[in-house]
Amino acid sequence: MDLTYFVYRTLTLAAVNDPEGVSKKIRAAFVSHADWLRSDNEMRELRKQITLAIYAHENDLDKVTEIVDRLLALIQQAQKKSK
Repeated sequence: MDLTYFVYRTLTLAAVNDPEGVSKKIRAAFVSHADWLRSDNEMRELRKQITLAIYAHENDLDKVTEIVDRLLALIQQAQKKSK
């Protein structure tokens, strides 16, 4: 799975400004918090970084929350399928 493209596509479909730049920040957050599936603290930090990256380009907090929830759920599903 190419995480950057997946995130980019999700952001594009959600009409977030600068999806390429935001997807790179989100990818960096996943790299920094590699244990996010096993650690609640890592999950919280990852969610916070993703939220801030998207919120910098989208002022509707409900929409940001929806995008973050969707991204994390889909990536979790993909991780489970790849194991």
